[in-house]
Amino acid sequence: MAVRKLDTGKWICECYPTGRSGRRVRKQFATKGEAIAFERHKMEEAEAKPWLGESLDRRILKDVVELWFKLHGKSLTAGEHVYDKLLLIVEALGNPLATDLSSRMFAHYRDKRFTGEIYFSEKCKKGASPLTINLEQSYLSGVFSELARLGEWTAPNPLENMRKFSIAKKEMAWLTHEQITELYTTVAVRAPFSLWLSKFASVPAHAGAKQ
Repeated sequence: MAVRKLDTGKWICECYPTGRSGRRVRKQFATKGEAIAFERHKMEEAEAKPWLGESLDRRILKDVVELWFKLHGKSLTAGEHVYDKLLLIVEALGNPLATDLSSRMFAHYRDKRFTGEIYFSEKCKKGASPLTINLEQSYLSGVFSELARLGEWTAPNPLENMRKFSIAKKEMAWLTHEQITELYTTVAVRAPFSLWLSKFASVPAHAGAKQ
């Protein structure tokens, strides 16, 4: 029986949320009601998050980024650039367990990027632009999406449903050298068409692209 009374007078919940072959969960409570509520919570959690029944994923975020680079990133035209940027992001986030990364955690990170509390170069000491921060979100989200396609990530993408900063429309202006670099970088990570897109993007860039 999942919930039973002990000789001590306490109640114990002993259940297998993901089935008999999965991990056993045991916890004692002062009342039967608490034990039953705990059992119900664990069962509902397992149903809502089936990946919890698998072996606990202890990989830190840096491990996941390095795996992405090994299996996919190094083949991209701008893979090294994206990888270096990802390592800076990982360090700024505190290199948590990959499964602990959340939209809430990234929201606080990007707020600090926006205000300049976190910066990766002197020109961003007063704060990174919304465009740059959106690119960083795309890079990190792309890591989980690609590893999922490769069968190396089974949990949900933690940034999949996170909205990016809205970029206000403005009159066309010449791109800066930095923006042209970001253009090439963003285009290059859009595999499998990166080579074709890179050539296409180079035409307006060489002509003095406008934004």
